[in-house]
Amino acid sequence: MGEIDLKINSVLALLDRGPFVGRGTKMSRLMETYTRVREGQTWIMSIKGESGIGKTRMATEFLDWAVTQGATILQGRAFEDGGRWPYQPLVEMLERYRMQRISGRHIQGMMPDPLNEMLDSVSMEMRNYVFNQSTEGEQREDQYRHLFESFTLLGQILAEQTPIILFIDDIHWSDFATLEMLQHAGKRWIESSTPVLLLLSLRTEALVMIPTFATWLARLEHDLHAAGFILNPLLVEDVVEFVCTIATEETQHLEGFGRWLYTETGGQAFYMVELLKMLFEYKMLKGCEQINGRWRVDFGTTASNIGVLERLLLPGVRAVIAMRLKQLSPMASLMASAGAVLGRNLPFEYLCYVAHLNEVAGKEALNELLVHHIFCEEDTYYFFIHDKVREVVYAETLEVQRMKLHARALETLHIEKVPVSFQAYHARFAGFYEQAFHLYGIAGDVVVRLFAFRDGIAFYERALHLLLEQRIGEEVFSEVPVATIEHVYLQAGYIYELLNERERAWATYQSMLLLAKKMNITMLVNVALSQLAAVSWHEVFDVQEQAR
Repeated sequence: MGEIDLKINSVLALLDRGPFVGRGTKMSRLMETYTRVREGQTWIMSIKGESGIGKTRMATEFLDWAVTQGATILQGRAFEDGGRWPYQPLVEMLERYRMQRISGRHIQGMMPDPLNEMLDSVSMEMRNYVFNQSTEGEQREDQYRHLFESFTLLGQILAEQTPIILFIDDIHWSDFATLEMLQHAGKRWIESSTPVLLLLSLRTEALVMIPTFATWLARLEHDLHAAGFILNPLLVEDVVEFVCTIATEETQHLEGFGRWLYTETGGQAFYMVELLKMLFEYKMLKGCEQINGRWRVDFGTTASNIGVLERLLLPGVRAVIAMRLKQLSPMASLMASAGAVLGRNLPFEYLCYVAHLNEVAGKEALNELLVHHIFCEEDTYYFFIHDKVREVVYAETLEVQRMKLHARALETLHIEKVPVSFQAYHARFAGFYEQAFHLYGIAGDVVVRLFAFRDGIAFYERALHLLLEQRIGEEVFSEVPVATIEHVYLQAGYIYELLNERERAWATYQSMLLLAKKMNITMLVNVALSQLAAVSWHEVFDVQEQAR
C-alpha cells in the first residue's frame, strides 16, 4: 500500500471507527444485562433500528467490553441475497468460533481441545442434516430433534466455562429454521439457568416488511420475555462531539460544522460518516497524522465556510454513496458490482471470476476497494463495509451488466457445493426464468424434507410468483413440464394446510385453477378443483361453477 493509499485508508478508518457517542444509556443497559447473565441467567436482547442507525457498532462496542469481562463471544450474520438456507447463520457462527479456538490454541502451543471436537461434531451434524437427503421418514424426524438438542447442549457446555454471548446480526434476514432453533434453545437455557445472552440486531422496517419474522419476535418477547430497545438518531450535541473528537484541534467553527452535519443527516450515523468520507475524497477535508501516529481530520476552511456546504446538492445517503463510487477506477467498479451480485462472504477467486478479471487486475481492484473502504476484509473473505453500500452498488450497475454478472455467478455455484436456493436466485436475475423456477421448486422440496416448512413455502411462492410474472407464455416456459407446475402448486397448498392456514391454501389452489384455465389444461383444472373442494369442505363449493 503506497503512502497516499495509506493516508486515505487511515482517515477513512478513523471515520468508520470514530468516537462512540450518544449511546451511553443503551450501553449501560447491555452491561447490566450481562451482569445478570454472569450471575446464572439467560437473557434475550434485541437491538432495533433503521438501516445505518448504528446497531452493529453498538453491538461491537458492547462485545469488545464483554470480552474484557471474561465472556465468550460467538458471532453470526444473516444476509439478504435471495438464498436463505436452513441453519446457515448458525453453521457459519459455529465454524468461525471453532477456527478461532484452533488458531488461538495453535499460537499458544497447546494440545488439542476436546471442546473443538464437539463444535466440529455439531456443525457437521447441521451440514449433514441439510445436505444429506438419503434418510427419510421417522429417521429424518429423529435427526431433526437430535439436532435441536445437540445445539442446546453445546450452549450449555460452553457456558460451563464462561458466560456466552451469541450475537446474530441482521437476524430478520435469517431462515425460519434458524429462528425456531434459537427459540427452542433459548427456552431450554432459561429453564436450566444457563449463563447465555442471545443478542440480536434487526431493522425496524423488517417488522412491517417480513410478517413471519415479526410474529416470531412477538412470540419470543411474550413466551421467553425477550427484551430490547430501539436506537434513535444521534442528537445534535452528539454529532458536534463526534466532529470535535476527530478534529486536529478545536476551533470556534467546529460547532457550526457539526450542526450543519446534523441538519443534513438528521443524526443518522451511517449517513453522517459517508458524507464526511465524500467531503474528504473530494478534498474538502484533509487528513493529518499526529506526533503519536494517530490520524485526525483537518476541517480547515470548510468548517469556517458553512455557506459553501449549504449550497451543495446532497439529497440523501444513496446519492452520497453514488458520488463516492464515481471516484473508483473501471476495474474497481466492476469488482464492486461483482461483489454486489455475489452478496456475501466474497472470496478473491469468486470476485475475479465473476468480474472477469485476471489475478493482477483483480488484486489492484481489490486493493482500491479496501483503501476506499468499500470492502473490508475478514479472514480470507471480503465484505461490503455496509449493506447500504452494497445496495447502492447493485442499483448503480446497469441491468444488462447485472444479468451477465449473475450468469457468471451461477457458473461458479455449479462448480462449488452450495445450496440450490443460491443457484435459483442467480438464475432468476440472470434472466434464466425456466431454470430458476425449476431450482426454486427443488429448494422448496429439500427444505420441506428438513421440516423447515416456512422456508419451503418461501421457495415455492418465489417459483409461483416467477411463473405468474412471466405470464406463462409458451415461448417463456416452454420446457417446464405441466407435472412440475402441478407439483409446486400442490406442495405450496399442502404446506399451508399443514400450517393450518386454509385461506392461503385456498388462494394457492385458486391461482392454480386460473392458470390451468388460461393454459387450457383440463387435467390441471381437475386437480385444482379437487383441491379446492377438499380445502373448502366446511363451505358450499360448486365445482361446476368453478370449472366454467
